[in-house]
Amino acid sequence: MTTILILYYSRHGSVKNMARQIARGVDSITGASA
Repeated sequence: MTTILILYYSRHGSVKNMARQIARGVDSITGASA
């Protein structure tokens, strides 16, 4: 299994939301987790 780290910094939450969407995309791939 491949594990991907999504590291981010967010002062107001917009980057946090984008990181969550990226993690959802990674989690949808068989054999990968974020």
